[in-house]
Amino acid sequence: MKHDIEQVTRSGFHVGKHAANPDIMTSVWFRTGLARKKCAPQPRWSGTMRVLVAVIAAALIVVPQYAFAASKVHVDQDYDTESAGQGWSWDGKDNMALDGYGGGPISAEGDLAVTVTNENTVTKSDGDSGSDAAIEVTGGSLTIKGEGSLEVSSNKDGITASGDVSVSDGANVTVEADDKGIAAGGDVNVDASSVEVSTEEGAAISADGSVKISDSNVTASSRSGESIKYGEAMDVAGSTVAALGGGHGIHGDGDLTVTDSNLKATSTNGRAISPNGNIVFDGSTVEAESRSGDKAIAAFNGTITIENSSIVDPEQGQVVDFMDGDTVLGQTISVSGDVASKVLIEKNKEPAAVVDDDAVVDDEDDPEEEEDLDTDDSEASGAVVHKTKAESATYDGGRTLPATGDSNLGTLALATLIASLMAVILIRVRLRNLE
Repeated sequence: MKHDIEQVTRSGFHVGKHAANPDIMTSVWFRTGLARKKCAPQPRWSGTMRVLVAVIAAALIVVPQYAFAASKVHVDQDYDTESAGQGWSWDGKDNMALDGYGGGPISAEGDLAVTVTNENTVTKSDGDSGSDAAIEVTGGSLTIKGEGSLEVSSNKDGITASGDVSVSDGANVTVEADDKGIAAGGDVNVDASSVEVSTEEGAAISADGSVKISDSNVTASSRSGESIKYGEAMDVAGSTVAALGGGHGIHGDGDLTVTDSNLKATSTNGRAISPNGNIVFDGSTVEAESRSGDKAIAAFNGTITIENSSIVDPEQGQVVDFMDGDTVLGQTISVSGDVASKVLIEKNKEPAAVVDDDAVVDDEDDPEEEEDLDTDDSEASGAVVHKTKAESATYDGGRTLPATGDSNLGTLALATLIASLMAVILIRVRLRNLE
């Protein structure tokens, strides 16, 4: 008996001589001389479902940019609903309050915002199991805020998060740790607060992303590691920062920008300031010292720009290229060809204001005008005007971001996206069935 079997591709398209529709195959026929047998038809929307799966997978990649509330916290034990204990409370979402807390490690899965009131202490010791940090957030970011204080002590890591670590709103945070002090998989942000970190081995402050310090006092020291380490950039504005490292003082991939600030960086066995990128000192006082005799300041693969400030020590110090043979590696500060291991840059003194007697306002003649002039002077003199994130149209480099506290924004965004896609798919399937 002669068999005549038509060719069928792996994808299911009928390519034999009897194919009625080369684009979409609804059935497969075999000619064997026997009765024809029809295979079960494939779902007409299977290709569409593949598209849906691909879109949902892409959505899951994008959604982590949004805030997801903590789904579980650990304070002595695990909690997955609203709970409270001695000196602490959690709303079951992303808000935790510490008021007089003194206890063991705290951890959370998802974004967590901790508001500190009065004095609080978190301690991780040898007997504590679970996370490696005294305060740890996985799958999200950690925000510490409030006008209280938080003291963290750990035989391993101090404060860690897979996302950002932010300290704001006047919080006073002190960390002592054997390994990492404050470590973030994203950015480390310190705004209008005070942070003091000391470690034995790991970096005092480290971020895979950027380190941003504004209107704050920060002290970071590591006995054998780097004081401040970053992966993308470091920006210091209107702040006082002291960095002491057993390795490098301040080191990272990306630019370092210091504006209207006081920065002191010291290294006992490395360079004091050495980013792999550009350095900008603008209107700032900078003290840098390498006690091992290495470069005090070095911009690898970048340049050093000093604006509204001047090199005071060494005298006649200047910015020069440093070389490896004929290859320029970057820029450093030297004097008479010798690399400076100790550098002092001071903010330029503003010229004394010249008083014009004709411009002085007479108190008796126009007191209201004088009051207006006093108000204007507060901004004209360069005084820092604080604005909350809610008062500003955008923040974090101009990107509008959902604030921690919008606990279900990420879930809502994902649910809306999937619901919309399902509606489109159902309509498409219905229309095709009617064809």
